[in-house]
Order: sequence, then C-alpha cells, then structure tokens
Amino acid sequence: MTINPDLRIKVRNFFKKNSKLIIVFIVVIMIITIVNKILTFNKKPSELSTTYTPNISVLDSSSEVPKKVSDSFEDFIEQYVIYCNIGDYVKAYNLISDDCKKNYFGNDYDNFVDYVSQKFGSKKRYAIQNYSNYDGKYIYNVKLFNDFLATGLTNEAYRYQEEKMTVSYDENKNIVFSIGNYIEEREVQYMASNEYMKVDVTNVIVKYGFVVYKVKLTNRSDYTIVIQDGNVDSAEISLDVEGEYRPCTENDEIILAPGETKIVNLSFTKFFDTNTKINGIVLNAVRVIENYTGNPETASQEIENALDKFSMTVSF
Repeated sequence: MTINPDLRIKVRNFFKKNSKLIIVFIVVIMIITIVNKILTFNKKPSELSTTYTPNISVLDSSSEVPKKVSDSFEDFIEQYVIYCNIGDYVKAYNLISDDCKKNYFGNDYDNFVDYVSQKFGSKKRYAIQNYSNYDGKYIYNVKLFNDFLATGLTNEAYRYQEEKMTVSYDENKNIVFSIGNYIEEREVQYMASNEYMKVDVTNVIVKYGFVVYKVKLTNRSDYTIVIQDGNVDSAEISLDVEGEYRPCTENDEIILAPGETKIVNLSFTKFFDTNTKINGIVLNAVRVIENYTGNPETASQEIENALDKFSMTVSF
C-alpha cells in the first residue's frame, strides 16, 4: 500500500512540532499506569462487615453477656456438641448442672440419652445467639443443624432444631449450664385450706416458656373431692398473672378420695423474662360429692347434687 507523500510529510511535521507534548503525554500515562499497579498490589483486602453479635441480647441490645460467662458458654456448647456428635453421652451429661439433671431429667441418665439421641440423629453444627438476660440468668438461643460440609446439600432442605440454654451461677458461684429450655427450681411455701381440703404449694420448676408447680392436695373430708375431671365448661385450674387467668396445661383428672393426699404437677404458660407478678393458683370448680361416679353422662346431675361447690385461691 502506497502512502500519499503529502500525508507522510504532514504527519512528520506534526510529530516534529508537537514532539515535546507527545513525550510528556506518554510519560504521564506511564506514571499513572505504574502508580495504579503499585496501589493495586498494596491494597488490603476489604473486610466483610457483619451485624452478628452472639453475646448481645436479642430482646435488649443494651444488655451484653459478661465475657467470663460468654467464654464459658462458648466452650461448653462446643464440647457439648462434639460429645453428642460422637455419641459420648456420659461426658455430655456431665457438662450440665445438677439442678438440670434433677429437675429436667429426673436424675436419670437414660432420659438424657433419649433426649439427645432425638436431636443428634446425624452430625450437627450449631449457631448461638444471646436471647435474654434476666434475674441473673443468661439465656441463649441455640440452633442445631445438619453438618452440610459432611453430608452435602443434595436433595436436602435447610432445617434446624432450636432450644434455649441457660448460663448462670450456682450457690457456690460456679458457672453452670442448663439445656432444654430449663431455667431453675425454686422452693416456695404457699398454703390455703378450708373444712374440706388443704392445698400446699412446695416448689416451682421454671422453664423459659412456662412454670410447673408441685402441689400437695389433702382431702380432709369423708367425701370425694373433684378438682379437675373435664366435666366443667370453664377452666378448672388457672394461674392468676396480674388478673389474667391462664388455664392449666395438664388435663389429667385430679380427684381425691376421702382422707387422701395426692401430689400433682400443675403447668401454666409464663415467659421467664416477662416482669409480671403471679398472684396465685386458683382452683375454680372444686366439688364435694358423696357418690362420685366419673360418668360424663351423669356429671351434670352429680354437680347439681354436690354437697358443696366452691373456688379456692392459693395466694402467692
């Protein structure tokens, strides 16, 4: 291809005339290129930002678990999950508090094994989040989910199990751990009585979402006393929480033969960290019956012919 002589001359004259400017331009481009490479090479990788704060309460962001307690819980949950994953249930059982062993598992190791084996059918991983800190108890929400690094995600949806675990100090100022939503046991002394019966409330077991009262019932009469049998339209037993009457969650019959004493557990919904006052347990429909049959077909007639009918409140 032949270049036009006039064009060649014009190009040559342009470079001669602007040679200094062209050199400066090239030098500037080279400097910019070198500086960019240096900056790129020395640039620190950006850190991912996160709002994950496992030791700050979900319910109150101003409440944080003390470092000694949070470190202890993180060590506990790591060891607990490891032991459960490998089936070393004895070591896992020994990590939880004596109070939890007694009042949640009845001091029965086999009950604990049944509980854990239902949760650890396969290898699990965990995630923790402080949920609530109330009355000296640090409550964590613990999620257990399948170890997808071991099992993979093929044909498997993401599922998890969730429970509350509690960190607290025992009477000797040692840090202890409870599982299964269990919080604590408290001894109490509440009593009510009349000519027919005596009611003693001796202790309460507190879980995160409800309370269980141990109640001793004594029939002082020569007649059958019916406290709960399902033959009354309204709740037969309730818990007075600041004027809100919450029905007993147990539906078992509670019937006292003449002179009989019986110990029962009465459960009611009550969140541990709600600052509401419990006023007492109310037995709403106590019936004193001479010839009790328990037959639903004759229940209304037996209630109508009862020797006495009354409500009894055990005030707290």
